[in-house]
Amino acid sequence: MAHQATPSSQKALMMELKSLQEQPVEGFRITLVEEADLYNWEVAIFGPPNTLYEGGYFKAHIKFPVDYPYSPPTFRFLTKMWHPNIYENGDVCISILHPPVDDPQSGELPSERWNPTQNVRTILLSVISLLNEPNTFSPANVDASVMFRKWRDSKGKDKEYAEIIRKQVISTAAEAERDGVKVPTTLAEYCVQTRVPSQDSSSDLLYDDLYDDDMEEEDEDEDESDMESVDFHEVMEAKDQTAAGLHFVGKKEELIRAKRSFRTLEDRDILIIYHEGVFHAVDSYCYHAGGMLQNGDIEEINGKMCIICPKHKYKITLAEGECLYKGKDPREKHPVTRWYSKGVKQRIHVVTESDGNVFVKLSVSPAWIESDYYQGEKGKEERAKAEAAEKENPITEDDD
Repeated sequence: MAHQATPSSQKALMMELKSLQEQPVEGFRITLVEEADLYNWEVAIFGPPNTLYEGGYFKAHIKFPVDYPYSPPTFRFLTKMWHPNIYENGDVCISILHPPVDDPQSGELPSERWNPTQNVRTILLSVISLLNEPNTFSPANVDASVMFRKWRDSKGKDKEYAEIIRKQVISTAAEAERDGVKVPTTLAEYCVQTRVPSQDSSSDLLYDDLYDDDMEEEDEDEDESDMESVDFHEVMEAKDQTAAGLHFVGKKEELIRAKRSFRTLEDRDILIIYHEGVFHAVDSYCYHAGGMLQNGDIEEINGKMCIICPKHKYKITLAEGECLYKGKDPREKHPVTRWYSKGVKQRIHVVTESDGNVFVKLSVSPAWIESDYYQGEKGKEERAKAEAAEKENPITEDDD
């Protein structure tokens, strides 16, 4: 009898499941629906602390096609969810799960859709980000979208949306108890390793710090002739950090003179910007395709100061890390072009000053932010390949 080869999709899923067991994504519990079926996974999501979903236990199924990873899986919540981007049947509407076709009517770029470099890890992190930062421009649940905007625009004074979410969170407690799961309710519980009880001890997963599995050291030769450079080994020996989590990044006058400075803090590449009397610190690489931001123009757009990625012209606010874009709302009777936000895409860090010294405190938000990808191992590999390709085939911009 001829030996039947294992489909490549099964091999890929076996490797991903093993990776997620060895290097888990915090806030998730993953098991197979049936032990012998690699194409159907059950996911339980712990609601992130300090959000409306804190203390929640939300279950979902991920179903993979036989040609995975060339086609995206589907993600359907089993728990009843009231959310702008979740359909009534539980299906999640998110760009990363849409097939990679060019559909101008969707308002999505092909690059925002599924591609074979995506994986379960990026899906999970995108879903948890979507819970906290809904896309209200193209909602799956229009009523939830309208209610969310009222809550957001009123800064929480309109409580209808929040009350519905909290009721759903409370209703999940019984299922968590049935599954023998203790749901983390504090940031410390959410971020540190937490063993989840399971009837099958072989499927116990650890939920570790968000960045532990993404932060691998990378040796790079930096050629930043237009950016200020400092010998940090000497400086840090002479400087004590004034508080936990603060990183000394330079003398104020030197950073002002440099205007833009590159630093690596805890294996994270940070761009420090001085503009119009204010310091800003952002992830160095654009969330969209890993473009270097240090040469981007800074402009005020819709009342917000933005840095514009020189690679694809994405506009990112320096204060919040939102991506702004121009568009029209097709639901309006007479659509007018205006600025919209895609939500927070770029991680922003806190800058403080003391006695002429400048310090940066890295963002500790547990929610996945898309610029995190290019600080991780796979993102760094993608950037290295792209930079090598650009050196071999430099692009000439004649009409910028």
